[in-house]
Amino acid sequence: MELGDITIEVVHAIHGYQPLLKGKEINENVGYIIDDGENRLYTTSDTICFKNDYKADILCVPVTGHGLTMSAFEAALYAKEAGATLTIPIHMDNPVFPPDLDYIKEMFGKYDAEYEILENDETIEIE
Repeated sequence: MELGDITIEVVHAIHGYQPLLKGKEINENVGYIIDDGENRLYTTSDTICFKNDYKADILCVPVTGHGLTMSAFEAALYAKEAGATLTIPIHMDNPVFPPDLDYIKEMFGKYDAEYEILENDETIEIE
């Protein structure tokens, strides 16, 4: 899809599996690559780490690691594989599966993956 100078590509993602949700599984999912000619942003809702060739400067992925999403370890490694210069952990507002912020910081630091943890409703400007 083209919106002026912005291209939006809908791409395949895999939702993951959680035995607590048996009978309510969602195995397919989508992500979006948004490209303004200067930056490529990949964002998706619940997804596990899976083999793909997506490239993005900015990566927005859930990192709670509860079977439906990547762990912080996987997300940090995936950020490097995707070529991301910034990763923004998202979808961390589920009280049943709260994020371990210390583990997220540890893994992103260990694998030299730049990240920014935003508060709910916080925004940043990408230049």
